[in-house]
Amino acid sequence: MAIAWDLLPPGANPFQRFRLAAPPPRQIVWSPPAREAMLAAAYRQHMPSLALAIMLGFAVGQREADLLALTAGQYVPIPAHKMQPEDFATLAALAPDGVPRGLRIRQAKTKAWIEVPVVGEVRAALEAALARGRTAGRLTVLLDDTRSADDRVAIYAGEAGQTRFQRDFADVRAAACTSALEAGDADLAAELQCLQFRDLRRTCVVYLGELGMDAHLIAAVTGHDIDETQAILKTYMPRTTGRAARAIALASAREQARLDRPEATG
Repeated sequence: MAIAWDLLPPGANPFQRFRLAAPPPRQIVWSPPAREAMLAAAYRQHMPSLALAIMLGFAVGQREADLLALTAGQYVPIPAHKMQPEDFATLAALAPDGVPRGLRIRQAKTKAWIEVPVVGEVRAALEAALARGRTAGRLTVLLDDTRSADDRVAIYAGEAGQTRFQRDFADVRAAACTSALEAGDADLAAELQCLQFRDLRRTCVVYLGELGMDAHLIAAVTGHDIDETQAILKTYMPRTTGRAARAIALASAREQARLDRPEATG
């Protein structure tokens, strides 16, 4: 408002001299053992939907509220014309029915609707949840397993539903911590105690970055803008010999593939 009224110049930060302490930014990325421990605890607690939420949070990097609001209508087949032929062939080979499917999501930054493919155990868990929802007459993907009964399936609807989800997440986290301590893994237990669901969004970015994905590809999945994605990668991606070797190996392989094409030597 201050900038709109010309009280501050464009690009100014109104909070630069706010004189109140700000909470430190979250800097936690889930490790693979922590994710596996949380999934195992969710299933032991008979919360398959919470396990699915963790899978989706890691796989597609969407915000908690957006995942809780997902509906069956957003799980759609993805036509071949929306991707490169080689990518369609890869996803079709991974699909049990030969049809790539994904979640149709509206990106918060650009307001564009895109389909983010889901594969493997994430797809299997998602389709199992949808089948259960259809049987109960529910349209949402994630169900409130804790408060459901044989004659009624509850959902995490609205702000109250999100609060219930967060409480269930905390219960699963506590169960995972207990299991880690019983197994003698104090380091894992300490990590689990600090986890929040929202950290999965950042974790998804880092994981895709570790696979060598460019920032613009990662942003297409998670909905971050390019600058935000690059800032996350700059903060969390390690600069190692292994990554340098990967960069040169990929560049060399692509250059060799280019030279091997008939048109390259014609």
